[in-house]
Amino acid sequence: MIIENLDKSSYEAYDQFIRKHPELLLYYSLNYKKLLESFLTCDSEYLIAKNEKNEIQGILPLMKKEGKYGSVYNSLPFYGSNGGVFGVNDKAIDSLLTRYNEIASSDKTACSVYIENPFYKINHGVPLYNYLDHRIGQISPIAFNDKVEEALMNSFHTKTRNMVRKSQKSEFKVQINNKGWDFLIRTHHENMESIGGKEKPSAFFEDVKRCFQPDTDFAIYEAVLDSQPIASMLIFKFNCCIEYFTPVIKQEFRSLQPLSSLIYNAMIDASKAGFKYWNWGGTWSSQEGVYRFKSRWNAKDLKYTYYIRLNNKEILNATAADVLEAYPYFYLVPFSELNQG
Repeated sequence: MIIENLDKSSYEAYDQFIRKHPELLLYYSLNYKKLLESFLTCDSEYLIAKNEKNEIQGILPLMKKEGKYGSVYNSLPFYGSNGGVFGVNDKAIDSLLTRYNEIASSDKTACSVYIENPFYKINHGVPLYNYLDHRIGQISPIAFNDKVEEALMNSFHTKTRNMVRKSQKSEFKVQINNKGWDFLIRTHHENMESIGGKEKPSAFFEDVKRCFQPDTDFAIYEAVLDSQPIASMLIFKFNCCIEYFTPVIKQEFRSLQPLSSLIYNAMIDASKAGFKYWNWGGTWSSQEGVYRFKSRWNAKDLKYTYYIRLNNKEILNATAADVLEAYPYFYLVPFSELNQG
């Protein structure tokens, strides 16, 4: 098995490979690779395993960021992204994992984080690690052959059904507006500021517009009342899965439940288009309210692990602010492990 770094000459073969395997989410795609490279100003080192016929048998997406403490690798960085090894046979998996462990144990690597794909976990061999972290992936099955609206509604918790029905009695209109970036970005910033959360900067959304195609790769659903948007939601589409990415709402209209209506309508559209899953993303075990909200949309748990190999112990003496400044949007270690954390 030959391990190579992905380059443009293999892009077409790589894209064909990942689209054959429904276990591979948006985060493995070339468009997402382009997005991360641009927004994070980091270097990609995507590994591909090839057989003697030069056919791709396995992949491992990696991003590298140079910083104050040395080289940091993630598979993959940025809010809830995951990666990890995928292969069609044990030889490809073993070869990629061996190569990853070489990178993770190198003196030049300050820290390397392997984030499991919740849809696919290797069944033998373990990435090198000296710390672990965990997330709960939450996925709603949305594949229904007929009576989609009814089947979806019946799958939800009673309280979620009530929220959707309440939203349907309101006077706002649901529409797809893939040019509705201004409202989405502005309201996202307002929502994050109101809860003290970390916002996705405007530059990120500009890169999304540049790297992805409307309708094909993403959609923006809007709730409109009196000709003005009151809520919107950015979703991504890839393989058999919809990624619930950025929901926003004007606080004064929260009681109308417009987001419930947006989610329900988007699920209907996705199911009718042949998508099988709605991915809510990772949830911390401490986020009880968030977990409960997602679970009531018939979300199933898919637990996954962060395997963290820390080589430069100086990182443990840093503050959380130091780490975030040196490696923005990259994951190094749980802040609880920092001596000043």
